[in-house]
Amino acid sequence: MNNNDSTLEKEFFVTGATTYLDVDDAMAQFRRKVQDQCTVLVSRRLDEINDASNMSWTRDDLKDYKWREGDYFHAGTQLAVENIGGLYFCLELYRERQSSVCGALVYLYRKRANLASVLWAQLPEGASDTAYRDGNNLCFERLLTKDELPNFPDHLNQQIDHFIAFMEGCGGLRKYLPPSPI
Repeated sequence: MNNNDSTLEKEFFVTGATTYLDVDDAMAQFRRKVQDQCTVLVSRRLDEINDASNMSWTRDDLKDYKWREGDYFHAGTQLAVENIGGLYFCLELYRERQSSVCGALVYLYRKRANLASVLWAQLPEGASDTAYRDGNNLCFERLLTKDELPNFPDHLNQQIDHFIAFMEGCGGLRKYLPPSPI
């Protein structure tokens, strides 16, 4: 082993150990701030979301949401959708071609591809850059520049508008829910 590599590794380890807790605290604070912003916004719009979806969620149904897989990270709030999956309102962060990408995202997730397939068919493949199907997700997304990121709640609010319009056009979410298992 090269002595220079060993010195760099030791310096990296010392730097990591001395900054880890501060970085972890900053990340947790950022995530909580995003989750709070999402919860406040969705709470304010919950009656409209319920009307368009023909659902009856309450503020108590909102749960903090975070997800990470590889270079993808989501933070926000979620609503459980009976017998299907969930409805998510979040900030999405990921890397693409060595650059960070941010987005305001509302998506409806189904656990299995055979659930609510008629609803999924209502959003044609390649409908638009901001409304699309992605596997088991119906997505309403607005990519944000770094200058737009401070106004994330405004952009998420616009995606909620798109989700509401889609639900109204489909006759609501409730009619697509599978029956409860016995």
